[in-house]
Amino acid sequence: MNMLQSGGASAAPGMTQAMPRPMMGGPGPGVPQGAPGAPQGQQAASPPTLAPSHAQAVAGLHHFAAIENQLRLIMQSPKFGKDDIKGDVLDGLVRLIGSQDMKPTEAVDTIKDFPVAPGLQRQWVEQKFMQVNQAREMMLAHRQATAMGEDPNAPPSAAWSPDSHGDHMAGLLGHYKPAARA
Repeated sequence: MNMLQSGGASAAPGMTQAMPRPMMGGPGPGVPQGAPGAPQGQQAASPPTLAPSHAQAVAGLHHFAAIENQLRLIMQSPKFGKDDIKGDVLDGLVRLIGSQDMKPTEAVDTIKDFPVAPGLQRQWVEQKFMQVNQAREMMLAHRQATAMGEDPNAPPSAAWSPDSHGDHMAGLLGHYKPAARA
C-alpha cells in the first residue's frame, strides 16, 4: 500500500510516476493520451499502447482495495486528525507487506514524507486515499478503452491468484512507467 507516499502526482501503491500515487504507494498512473479523463493538449509521461490484461486489472483492483482498506481503518480512528497516527500508518504498511500487497521498499518510499503534525497527517492520509481511487479509475478507464478491440480468439492471459499477484502487478506497472528521457 503506497498510502504513505507524498501527495502530488503519485502513483497507486506500487505504481510509478505515470499514475497518481495512492496513499500508500509510489507516484500515480498516467492516463493514456486520448483516454477518458486525459488532459487535452498534454502528453502523458509514457502513453501505454496495450491495455492491462484481465489478470493485471484484477491484481490492480486487489492492490488498490487492500490499500484503501488500510486507509479506511486509519481514517476511522478517533485519533485521526487529532493525535499522532504514525504508528497506525506503520501498522497498516506492515499489514500490506505481510499480505504481499506492498513491497518493503514501497513502504519505505511511502512513509518517508509522512508529516509530524496531526492536521497534516490527516491531509496526507486523505490525499493518499484520493490517489488510490484516481489510480484505480484511470487503470479501469484504460482497460475499458483499449480492451474493446481485443481479439476474442486470443489465448487468455494467466489467471490471477494470490501466488501470481506480484507478477501481475509488475506487468501492470509496466504499462505506466514514465518514458525514458534521452
